[in-house]
Amino acid sequence: MKLLILIGLVLLIIAVHQLMRVIELSREFKKTKEWHITDSDNAFNGKAMLIFGFAFIAFFFWQADRWNDNALPEQRLYTV
Repeated sequence: MKLLILIGLVLLIIAVHQLMRVIELSREFKKTKEWHITDSDNAFNGKAMLIFGFAFIAFFFWQADRWNDNALPEQRLYTV
């Protein structure tokens, strides 16, 4: 089991390294520096954040509606 976890971690590190290399190569094709942020980058990130926010809220309410019948039962008051 420990070997499987170790293999998984090594593969994760390799995948992250490859992803970072792809990002570096794409920046070379665009002829821009990694730290140079353009207005189009800001606009894209703003739109992506709005879409993610609305999707998260919609998912939350969908889950609340979907699993409402499995929520805690109503409180019963016992009188002595």
